[in-house]
Order: sequence, then structure tokens, then C-alpha cells
Amino acid sequence: MFRKILFKAILTFCVLLFITQIIYCAPKKIKVYVEDSHSGHFYYLAEELDFSSFYHLINFDTPPDDNFLKYFSDIRLLLKDTIDNRNVLEHLRSDGAIQCYNWIHGLTPSPINGITWVPRMTFFNELQYDISHFLEATGEWFSNGRTYVVNFDYLDNERYADKKIIVSIDLDFFCQSIEPIQDIKSIFSFIMNLDNLEIITIAISRPYLLNDSFTFKVLYEVLRELLDSSAIEQIRFEPFLKQVNDTSWKASSLKTSGIEVPYFDITKAPRNFKLLLIENKHRIIVRQSTQEWEEFIEVINE
Repeated sequence: MFRKILFKAILTFCVLLFITQIIYCAPKKIKVYVEDSHSGHFYYLAEELDFSSFYHLINFDTPPDDNFLKYFSDIRLLLKDTIDNRNVLEHLRSDGAIQCYNWIHGLTPSPINGITWVPRMTFFNELQYDISHFLEATGEWFSNGRTYVVNFDYLDNERYADKKIIVSIDLDFFCQSIEPIQDIKSIFSFIMNLDNLEIITIAISRPYLLNDSFTFKVLYEVLRELLDSSAIEQIRFEPFLKQVNDTSWKASSLKTSGIEVPYFDITKAPRNFKLLLIENKHRIIVRQSTQEWEEFIEVINE
């Protein structure tokens, strides 16, 4: 009798140990969102994040091209009690209330309660100045010690070991890069080793990029890095969403000069980019303008 009880106890322990190993050794699954304007990341994160938790944002981006504090108070007041209301978010998007330069506002001080902003070295001092004024004016939301401006070479995984991480990459980060492909690989080598990485968002930011050729070249490499990761099952991609009522300095200056703002146009994609989409169409999820997407895939698949 004792041997049977001991055997059952050992067997139960082994089963529990095996289940525990499966749970803890299972690869992490990271959510990914891709859209032209950084403003769209606000709407995605507002729906995806747990607002009872806190997250740290690592943002690879150039400084905002308009007043960092523009509409800050209005956005916070509007969203304070309605952040989980889908109708409110849809109304904000249709009105163009959130822009590429203020998309973070509605997500701070919660659930994002800290930011590491990683600019190109060219913009390092400028961004430090902007951030210092932002902190001074919004001290109730942030405190020094939770918001940093950091050169990529000084990023340290250990700093984020106890934080839930969101990474946002704006493709205009690579505009002044001598070797953009190598820079992309270096960034992904860093972020994919973050233990608590939960979400990656990619802003194409076509108005800020050199031309369509550069846009698709950089986006192709970013998508390849994402698709090569076993931690990423699907990519949410919204190629047809456009910024409504673009009030950024870039858009305003182009319009003043009589130049049409060059938003992302997937129909201009080169052959290698189209092949990447076809080969991975089962992993790429489009929820807006689905008919246009299906027609696009059908055409390039012929």
C-alpha cells in the first residue's frame, strides 16, 4: 500500500513538473501592429493594453515635428473616463484628433508610466530639451527617473527586467542612417531579447521618408525580421488607413508649397515586397478595408 501511495505521489509530482516546464518554457508571443501614421498606434494600444497594469515604452523615433504639448490637456480630459469606449476611439480617429506628434498623450500616465526615447544622435540634444519641457509642464503625469532620452549604444536590457515593455519603431529613425539594414538588425537583436516584451508597433511615416523606394526597402527588412521570429505568430497590418486632418508641421509645409502629402501607398510595392506578403499572407491580418486587401492580394497573386 505504501509503495502504491509513494508511486502515485512521485507520478503526480512528475506530471506537475512537466506541465510547469511547458508553461515556463513556452515561447513568448508578441503582438505586432503596423500602420502608416504613428497616431494609429494610439488606437491600437488603447484597445490592446490592460489599463490596470503599467508599461514602459521604448520609442525609436525622431523628435515630434510639432509642439510636444499640443492638445495635451484636452486629450487627457477627453480620454480620462472613456479610454475603453470603442465608439469614442472611432470618433477620435474620424476627426483626426490624435496626430503623429501627440499619440503618446492619451496613454500617459497610465497605462504607460515611463518612456525611453531613442533618437538618432543628430536629434539627441533637441529631444532632451523637448522632454525636459514636457516633464516640467506635465509633472503630475511623469517624474524624472521614468522618462529617458538614450542613445541606442547605451540601452541596457537589465534596466527593463521588471517592466512590461512596448516597443515602437518609426521608420523615419532610419532616414539618416548610413547602413539602415544593419541598424534594423541591431535594433531587433536588442528588442527580441527583452524578457517582458509584449507589443511591437511600427510606424511607416511615409511623409517623412525619402521616397517610395526607401520606404519599401526599410519596411521589407522590418517585416522580414518580424516574420523570422518564432515569438510572433501574426502581424496586424493596416496598409489602407490614412491620417485624417493631418496637422503636422511636415504636412502643413508640403501643402503650403503646393505639394501633395505622400502617404503610404501599397500599390506601389516592388516585386520582392509583394512576394513577402504572398508568402506570409496567413500570418498578416488586415481588419480595415479588407475587401481592398483581398483584391490587392488576388491581383499580385496572379
